[in-house]
Amino acid sequence: MLTMVATLPECMASSRAITLDALAAANRISVQTGLPVPFEVVEHAFNTIRSTPKPAQLIIVPGLGTVLEGELDAALSTVEAHRLIDYLRARAGSGAVLAASCASSFLLAESGCLDGRRATTSWWFAPLFARRYPKIELRSDEVVVDDVGVVTGGAAMAQMDVMMTPIARFAGVDV
Repeated sequence: MLTMVATLPECMASSRAITLDALAAANRISVQTGLPVPFEVVEHAFNTIRSTPKPAQLIIVPGLGTVLEGELDAALSTVEAHRLIDYLRARAGSGAVLAASCASSFLLAESGCLDGRRATTSWWFAPLFARRYPKIELRSDEVVVDDVGVVTGGAAMAQMDVMMTPIARFAGVDV
């Protein structure tokens, strides 16, 4: 399955590393147990270099390194963020599974992919999230929320918890 790790310049290095490490471990475990490699991993940096990303079936957005509302607003208003939001909207409409943690949940919300669904985000951004996205049922007390094809995590370090959902779904719970 083509799996994209989609990053913005504000991406937390640790959240990105957790994502890549978890996918690599799932692939190694699968091979060691005689199963096919479940994840064909590609990274796509949504930065100022304009390139067309591949149409992935699983898109994972590691946590953003924003801690203040102003930083988050600035990150969401960049050209790069808008390119990623458009990509998420297009891929969600084609049935791709989406996952994000921490402030990256805002990117999914901006794309409309979370409308009418349950989601979580970082506890300190929960009031802002609730105000900005009234069509989303915010579950800020949960670490991970899986709502039929969209997985959100409550903090950047919850990325490992987020990763367990698509790994179990596509590689199997034993992996």
